[in-house]
Order: sequence, then C-alpha cells, then structure tokens
Amino acid sequence: MNKNKYVGLDVDQATTVVAIEDARGDFLMESFLPTRTVELREFFKGLEGRIHVAFEEGTQATWLYDLIEPLVKEVVVCDPRRNKLIQSGNKGDRVDARKLARLLRLGELHAVYHGEHGNGAFLIAVSDAPLKTTFIVRLKFLFSPRVCSGLFSIMSE
Repeated sequence: MNKNKYVGLDVDQATTVVAIEDARGDFLMESFLPTRTVELREFFKGLEGRIHVAFEEGTQATWLYDLIEPLVKEVVVCDPRRNKLIQSGNKGDRVDARKLARLLRLGELHAVYHGEHGNGAFLIAVSDAPLKTTFIVRLKFLFSPRVCSGLFSIMSE
C-alpha cells in the first residue's frame, strides 16, 4: 500500500487551509489552522506516511519552509506566476489548497528554491509568521534604495 500523502497549503497571514490527497488522488481531508508555529508543527507531526507538501511563494514562505521541512519528506515552494492551473477556474483558499495538492501529486508544480534557512536568521526568536512578516516588511523599507540614498546624502553633508 502506498503511504504517500500530498498536502496543499493556502497560507494567509492569519489562517492556513490544508488539503490532503492520497497517492490515487482521493481527497482525504481538509483543515483550517491558525498560521502559527505551534499549530502547524503539531498538525504535521500528527500525519502518518510519506508527506509531500506544496504552497505558493509569498512573504511567509521561508518561515513556513524552515518550519515544515524537518517534519516531512518533501516541501515544494512554487511560483504562483508559473502555475497557471491554479489561477484558472474557481478561486478561493479551499480550492487553491486542493489544486496545490493535486498538482503536487501529478508533478506539475514549478518550484522555486528554498533551503538557505531564511531571509534573516536574526528573526529566529520570532515564532509566529504575522509578527515576523511585519519585521521583514519594515526591514525591507528601511533598506530600500530610496531610504538608503537619503541616509547616505545626510551622512555625507
């Protein structure tokens, strides 16, 4: 018996929709979880079999990859612009999660690389994605070319 399970995640700042298919393509379950470290870790620890996970690239992708990767067989972070099948048809978190699970099982996802352990290891103490996302957005603004050029012009005066 094939123990592979294919998990599609649609991740929002507050909620993650989970859809799971087996190796034959039968829908096994759907769940709604808070997008928080403890709940997601416990969910994946509770799954049995060889777990393959897919979700779309976004602001929380690095955090989520680092969280889930040690708990499952495979994590695919996909480029939403290259996965046209997800964009077609009905849209919605539940639909997107199911499409991701199905496309992962079929090997139809275009992955982007995630494996360097984050955009900032200094944020490791921040365990919840919404708070970490806020920090990253603020850092991106702080280090944007417009802000940096203004700082450099002030410093050179």
